[in-house]
Amino acid sequence: MKKTILLILLVLPIVLIVVVSIAGWVATQATHHPVRNVSFLDRYNNPYTENDTFIVEQGKTKATKIEIEPDFATNKSVTYTSSDESICTIDANGVVTGVHYGSATITVTTNSEDKTHTINVKVIANIPFAVDLNKTELKMYPNSMFQLEAVVDAPVAINKKVHFSSDAPDIVYVDKDTGKLFAKAPGKANVTVTTESGNLTKTCEIEVLSSNPPILLDFAGKDGVNFIISDSGVFCEFSSETVNIKDYIIVDSSINPDDVAISLEPGTEALATISDGTITFTSRNTLIPLYIKDKNNSDYFYEIKVILP
Repeated sequence: MKKTILLILLVLPIVLIVVVSIAGWVATQATHHPVRNVSFLDRYNNPYTENDTFIVEQGKTKATKIEIEPDFATNKSVTYTSSDESICTIDANGVVTGVHYGSATITVTTNSEDKTHTINVKVIANIPFAVDLNKTELKMYPNSMFQLEAVVDAPVAINKKVHFSSDAPDIVYVDKDTGKLFAKAPGKANVTVTTESGNLTKTCEIEVLSSNPPILLDFAGKDGVNFIISDSGVFCEFSSETVNIKDYIIVDSSINPDDVAISLEPGTEALATISDGTITFTSRNTLIPLYIKDKNNSDYFYEIKVILP
Protein backbone atom coordinates (compact mmCIF):
# COMPACT_ATOMS: atom_id res chain seq x y z
CA MET A 1 0.00 0.00 0.00
CA LYS A 2 2.81 2.36 0.90
CA LYS A 3 4.51 1.62 -2.40
CA THR A 4 1.31 2.45 -4.31
CA ILE A 5 0.92 5.75 -2.51
CA LEU A 6 4.56 6.59 -3.13
CA LEU A 7 4.20 5.81 -6.84
CA ILE A 8 1.14 8.01 -7.09
CA LEU A 9 2.98 10.85 -5.40
CA LEU A 10 5.83 10.51 -7.87
CA VAL A 11 3.67 10.33 -11.00
CA LEU A 12 1.07 12.92 -10.05
CA PRO A 13 3.33 16.00 -10.58
CA ILE A 14 4.30 14.75 -14.02
CA VAL A 15 0.68 14.22 -14.94
CA LEU A 16 -0.22 17.66 -13.68
CA ILE A 17 2.58 19.25 -15.72
CA VAL A 18 1.43 17.49 -18.88
CA VAL A 19 -2.17 18.45 -18.27
CA VAL A 20 -1.26 22.08 -17.68
CA SER A 21 0.92 22.16 -20.82
CA ILE A 22 -1.80 20.68 -22.97
CA ALA A 23 -4.31 23.09 -21.53
CA GLY A 24 -2.00 26.01 -22.26
CA TRP A 25 -1.40 24.86 -25.83
CA VAL A 26 -5.13 24.45 -26.39
CA ALA A 27 -5.77 27.88 -24.94
CA THR A 28 -3.06 29.41 -27.16
CA GLN A 29 -4.45 27.80 -30.28
CA ALA A 30 -7.88 28.99 -29.37
CA THR A 31 -6.65 32.62 -29.15
CA HIS A 32 -4.01 32.64 -31.99
CA HIS A 33 -5.28 34.09 -35.26
CA PRO A 34 -2.83 33.45 -38.14
CA VAL A 35 -2.07 35.91 -40.95
CA ARG A 36 -3.77 34.95 -44.20
CA ASN A 37 -2.49 37.71 -46.47
CA VAL A 38 -0.49 40.95 -46.65
CA SER A 39 -0.71 43.60 -49.38
CA PHE A 40 0.77 46.97 -50.30
CA LEU A 41 -2.10 49.41 -50.90
CA ASP A 42 -2.27 52.28 -53.40
CA ARG A 43 -3.70 55.68 -52.58
CA TYR A 44 -7.20 54.34 -53.18
CA ASN A 45 -6.56 51.51 -50.71
CA ASN A 46 -6.53 48.92 -53.47
CA PRO A 47 -3.82 46.24 -53.44
CA TYR A 48 -0.96 46.87 -55.86
CA THR A 49 -0.89 44.47 -58.80
CA GLU A 50 2.09 43.32 -60.88
CA ASN A 51 1.18 45.99 -63.43
CA ASP A 52 1.28 48.83 -60.90
CA THR A 53 4.33 50.90 -59.93
CA PHE A 54 5.16 52.74 -56.73
CA ILE A 55 6.88 56.01 -57.75
CA VAL A 56 9.28 58.04 -55.62
CA GLU A 57 11.58 60.94 -56.53
CA GLN A 58 15.34 60.62 -56.30
CA GLY A 59 16.58 62.04 -53.01
CA LYS A 60 13.12 62.03 -51.43
CA THR A 61 11.09 59.69 -49.24
CA LYS A 62 7.60 58.27 -49.57
CA ALA A 63 5.67 56.08 -47.15
CA THR A 64 4.00 52.83 -48.17
CA LYS A 65 0.76 51.50 -46.77
CA ILE A 66 0.00 47.83 -46.12
CA GLU A 67 -3.01 45.75 -45.18
CA ILE A 68 -2.81 42.54 -43.16
CA GLU A 69 -5.67 40.07 -43.22
CA PRO A 70 -7.40 39.32 -41.00
CA ASP A 71 -7.31 42.61 -39.17
CA PHE A 72 -7.42 40.70 -35.88
CA ALA A 73 -4.36 38.56 -36.69
CA THR A 74 -2.36 37.85 -33.56
CA ASN A 75 1.09 38.85 -34.89
CA LYS A 76 0.98 41.71 -37.40
CA SER A 77 4.69 42.57 -37.38
CA VAL A 78 6.43 42.68 -40.77
CA THR A 79 9.85 43.05 -42.39
CA TYR A 80 10.58 45.19 -45.47
CA THR A 81 13.32 44.57 -48.05
CA SER A 82 14.51 46.18 -51.31
CA SER A 83 15.78 44.21 -54.30
CA ASP A 84 18.39 46.90 -55.08
CA GLU A 85 19.40 49.40 -52.41
CA SER A 86 21.44 51.37 -54.97
CA ILE A 87 18.07 52.33 -56.48
CA CYS A 88 15.86 52.56 -53.40
CA THR A 89 15.81 51.62 -49.74
CA ILE A 90 12.90 50.90 -47.40
CA ASP A 91 13.10 51.21 -43.63
CA ALA A 92 11.41 49.28 -40.83
CA ASN A 93 8.39 51.59 -41.02
CA GLY A 94 7.84 51.02 -44.74
CA VAL A 95 9.23 54.41 -45.84
CA VAL A 96 10.92 54.26 -49.25
CA THR A 97 13.89 56.50 -50.15
CA GLY A 98 14.72 57.14 -53.80
CA VAL A 99 18.49 56.73 -54.11
CA HIS A 100 19.10 56.74 -57.87
CA TYR A 101 17.06 56.91 -61.02
CA GLY A 102 15.98 53.39 -62.02
CA SER A 103 13.69 50.50 -61.15
CA ALA A 104 13.64 47.94 -58.34
CA THR A 105 11.14 46.01 -56.23
CA ILE A 106 10.22 46.12 -52.54
CA THR A 107 8.80 43.24 -50.52
CA VAL A 108 6.87 43.09 -47.27
CA THR A 109 7.02 39.80 -45.32
CA THR A 110 4.95 38.98 -42.25
CA ASN A 111 6.95 37.67 -39.33
CA SER A 112 4.15 35.21 -38.69
CA GLU A 113 3.26 32.70 -41.43
CA ASP A 114 5.77 34.34 -43.83
CA LYS A 115 3.17 35.90 -46.11
CA THR A 116 4.70 38.24 -48.72
CA HIS A 117 3.81 40.87 -51.27
CA THR A 118 6.24 42.38 -53.80
CA ILE A 119 5.65 45.50 -55.88
CA ASN A 120 7.54 47.46 -58.54
CA VAL A 121 9.29 50.71 -57.64
CA LYS A 122 10.45 53.41 -60.01
CA VAL A 123 12.74 56.21 -58.89
CA ILE A 124 12.33 59.32 -61.01
CA ALA A 125 14.76 62.24 -61.08
CA ASN A 126 14.17 65.97 -61.20
CA ILE A 127 17.88 66.80 -60.90
CA PRO A 128 20.99 65.35 -62.55
CA PHE A 129 22.68 62.38 -60.87
CA ALA A 130 26.25 63.56 -61.33
CA VAL A 131 28.55 65.76 -63.40
CA ASP A 132 32.02 64.88 -64.65
CA LEU A 133 34.77 66.53 -66.70
CA ASN A 134 36.91 65.28 -69.56
CA LYS A 135 39.92 66.37 -67.47
CA THR A 136 40.25 66.60 -63.69
CA GLU A 137 43.98 67.39 -63.80
CA LEU A 138 45.64 69.45 -66.51
CA LYS A 139 48.96 71.08 -67.31
CA MET A 140 48.96 74.05 -69.64
CA TYR A 141 51.37 76.62 -71.04
CA PRO A 142 50.93 80.41 -70.96
CA ASN A 143 48.79 81.69 -73.84
CA SER A 144 47.47 78.19 -74.61
CA MET A 145 43.85 77.05 -74.68
CA PHE A 146 41.96 73.90 -73.82
CA GLN A 147 38.34 72.87 -74.17
CA LEU A 148 37.03 71.62 -70.84
CA GLU A 149 33.91 69.50 -71.43
CA ALA A 150 31.26 68.59 -68.87
CA VAL A 151 29.33 65.31 -68.96
CA VAL A 152 26.03 65.47 -67.08
CA ASP A 153 24.49 62.16 -66.04
CA ALA A 154 20.75 62.78 -66.18
CA PRO A 155 17.57 61.62 -67.90
CA VAL A 156 16.87 63.20 -71.25
CA ALA A 157 14.15 65.52 -69.93
CA ILE A 158 16.30 67.00 -67.15
CA ASN A 159 18.02 70.38 -67.41
CA LYS A 160 21.66 69.61 -68.25
CA LYS A 161 22.95 73.18 -68.39
CA VAL A 162 26.22 73.92 -66.59
CA HIS A 163 28.37 76.91 -65.74
CA PHE A 164 32.14 77.12 -65.29
CA SER A 165 34.18 79.26 -62.89
CA SER A 166 37.86 79.75 -62.03
CA ASP A 167 39.18 80.49 -58.56
CA ALA A 168 42.19 82.24 -60.13
CA PRO A 169 41.08 83.98 -63.35
CA ASP A 170 44.40 85.85 -63.57
CA ILE A 171 46.08 82.46 -64.05
CA VAL A 172 43.39 80.49 -65.90
CA TYR A 173 40.43 82.20 -67.47
CA VAL A 174 37.37 80.08 -68.32
CA ASP A 175 34.37 80.98 -70.41
CA LYS A 176 31.48 80.47 -67.99
CA ASP A 177 29.19 79.00 -70.65
CA THR A 178 31.50 76.99 -72.93
CA GLY A 179 34.26 75.80 -70.59
CA LYS A 180 37.01 77.06 -72.91
CA LEU A 181 40.18 77.56 -70.86
CA PHE A 182 42.86 80.17 -71.51
CA ALA A 183 46.13 79.95 -69.57
CA LYS A 184 47.29 83.48 -68.83
CA ALA A 185 50.22 83.14 -66.42
CA PRO A 186 52.23 80.48 -64.55
CA GLY A 187 50.59 79.18 -61.39
CA LYS A 188 47.75 76.97 -60.21
CA ALA A 189 44.01 77.33 -60.52
CA ASN A 190 40.88 75.26 -59.93
CA VAL A 191 38.15 75.40 -62.54
CA THR A 192 34.79 74.13 -61.35
CA VAL A 193 31.72 73.14 -63.33
CA THR A 194 28.33 73.49 -61.62
CA THR A 195 25.03 72.11 -62.87
CA GLU A 196 22.26 74.65 -63.17
CA SER A 197 19.86 72.12 -61.70
CA GLY A 198 20.92 70.53 -58.43
CA ASN A 199 24.18 72.51 -58.04
CA LEU A 200 26.35 69.43 -58.53
CA THR A 201 30.04 70.22 -59.00
CA LYS A 202 33.28 68.80 -60.37
CA THR A 203 36.68 70.47 -60.33
CA CYS A 204 39.69 70.39 -62.62
CA GLU A 205 43.05 71.18 -61.02
CA ILE A 206 45.20 73.13 -63.47
CA GLU A 207 48.87 74.01 -63.40
CA VAL A 208 50.17 76.59 -65.84
CA LEU A 209 53.84 75.83 -66.43
CA SER A 210 56.50 78.52 -66.60
CA SER A 211 58.38 76.80 -69.44
CA ASN A 212 57.74 77.37 -73.12
CA PRO A 213 55.21 75.08 -74.81
CA PRO A 214 56.43 72.46 -77.31
CA ILE A 215 54.52 74.30 -80.05
CA LEU A 216 53.88 78.00 -80.24
CA LEU A 217 53.30 80.82 -82.69
CA ASP A 218 55.80 83.65 -82.74
CA PHE A 219 54.64 86.89 -84.35
CA ALA A 220 57.37 89.14 -82.96
CA GLY A 221 58.74 91.48 -85.59
CA LYS A 222 56.47 90.08 -88.31
CA ASP A 223 54.67 92.39 -90.70
CA GLY A 224 51.02 92.08 -91.63
CA VAL A 225 49.88 90.62 -88.32
CA ASN A 226 48.41 92.12 -85.15
CA PHE A 227 48.80 89.81 -82.13
CA ILE A 228 46.22 90.34 -79.36
CA ILE A 229 45.98 88.69 -75.93
CA SER A 230 42.67 89.18 -74.13
CA ASP A 231 41.05 87.65 -71.05
CA SER A 232 39.45 84.92 -73.13
CA GLY A 233 42.26 83.97 -75.51
CA VAL A 234 44.77 84.82 -78.18
CA PHE A 235 43.74 86.51 -81.42
CA CYS A 236 45.55 87.37 -84.61
CA GLU A 237 44.48 89.93 -87.16
CA PHE A 238 46.06 89.36 -90.58
CA SER A 239 46.24 92.04 -93.26
CA SER A 240 46.49 89.55 -96.14
CA GLU A 241 43.80 87.19 -97.39
CA THR A 242 46.42 84.43 -97.68
CA VAL A 243 48.69 83.52 -94.77
CA ASN A 244 51.19 80.69 -94.41
CA ILE A 245 50.96 79.75 -90.72
CA LYS A 246 54.15 77.68 -90.98
CA ASP A 247 56.08 80.94 -91.15
CA TYR A 248 55.13 81.65 -87.54
CA ILE A 249 55.38 78.18 -85.93
CA ILE A 250 58.16 77.37 -83.48
CA VAL A 251 58.58 73.82 -82.12
CA ASP A 252 61.04 72.48 -79.56
CA SER A 253 63.48 69.63 -80.08
CA SER A 254 60.97 67.02 -78.85
CA ILE A 255 58.77 67.51 -81.93
CA ASN A 256 59.47 66.72 -85.54
CA PRO A 257 58.24 69.68 -87.64
CA ASP A 258 56.74 67.17 -90.08
CA ASP A 259 54.47 65.95 -87.25
CA VAL A 260 52.83 69.32 -86.80
CA ALA A 261 49.23 69.37 -88.03
CA ILE A 262 47.43 72.64 -88.79
CA SER A 263 43.65 72.73 -89.09
CA LEU A 264 40.67 75.03 -88.85
CA GLU A 265 37.67 74.35 -86.68
CA PRO A 266 35.18 72.05 -88.48
CA GLY A 267 32.23 73.93 -89.88
CA THR A 268 34.20 77.04 -90.82
CA GLU A 269 34.85 76.02 -94.44
CA ALA A 270 32.69 78.88 -95.72
CA LEU A 271 34.87 81.38 -93.86
CA ALA A 272 38.33 80.14 -94.73
CA THR A 273 40.21 77.19 -96.18
CA ILE A 274 43.59 75.72 -95.34
CA SER A 275 46.01 73.73 -97.47
CA ASP A 276 49.53 72.68 -96.45
CA GLY A 277 49.49 75.25 -93.64
CA THR A 278 48.31 78.15 -95.76
CA ILE A 279 45.05 79.87 -94.78
CA THR A 280 42.95 81.56 -97.42
CA PHE A 281 40.26 83.82 -95.95
CA THR A 282 36.96 83.95 -97.81
CA SER A 283 35.16 86.02 -95.20
CA ARG A 284 36.04 89.10 -93.19
CA ASN A 285 35.40 90.12 -89.57
CA THR A 286 34.78 86.57 -88.31
CA LEU A 287 36.96 84.91 -85.70
CA ILE A 288 38.00 81.42 -86.82
CA PRO A 289 39.64 78.94 -84.39
CA LEU A 290 42.93 77.58 -85.70
CA TYR A 291 44.49 74.45 -84.16
CA ILE A 292 48.15 73.48 -84.28
CA LYS A 293 48.79 69.98 -82.96
CA ASP A 294 51.49 67.43 -82.50
CA LYS A 295 50.22 64.36 -84.37
CA ASN A 296 51.86 62.10 -81.77
CA ASN A 297 50.44 63.83 -78.70
CA SER A 298 46.71 64.36 -78.69
CA ASP A 299 46.79 65.93 -75.19
CA TYR A 300 48.45 69.10 -76.38
CA PHE A 301 47.43 71.57 -79.02
CA TYR A 302 47.90 75.26 -79.57
CA GLU A 303 44.78 77.20 -80.40
CA ILE A 304 44.50 80.70 -81.74
CA LYS A 305 41.65 82.64 -83.29
CA VAL A 306 42.43 84.30 -86.60
CA ILE A 307 40.56 87.03 -88.40
CA LEU A 308 40.80 89.10 -91.56
CA PRO A 309 39.39 92.55 -90.56
